[in-house]
Amino acid sequence: MFSNNIFYCAGAVNQFCSTAVNPSSSFYNNCFYPQAVVSINGFKENASGNIYTNPGFVNAGFHGNGIANAQRAYALSSASPCRQAGKMIVSNDKYDFAGNNIANRNYAAMGAIWPASGKD
Repeated sequence: MFSNNIFYCAGAVNQFCSTAVNPSSSFYNNCFYPQAVVSINGFKENASGNIYTNPGFVNAGFHGNGIANAQRAYALSSASPCRQAGKMIVSNDKYDFAGNNIANRNYAAMGAIWPASGKD
């Protein structure tokens, strides 16, 4: 099962993967941008809650190595459609990729870096 991921491509997209996605794979509450990313060899079934729009990163692109740079570039903006569009996963870790505490939130965000505040 693939959930709460953001598949973001700033350049041209030729295909989702080199072979067809296994029909038993499930894609729930992911963001695919641009939508063309799944048009060739993408999933055909076992999918719901997915969105196909710009994820609204703060400043997408390479800004140096390290977590701090990733957080500055790939944090979700306040207008991001991914902020509360994720799937709640009970066995999820207590922290996101940037170290934000995500335990005990009543929503799930998409992406590796959740909004820092649980009050949004």
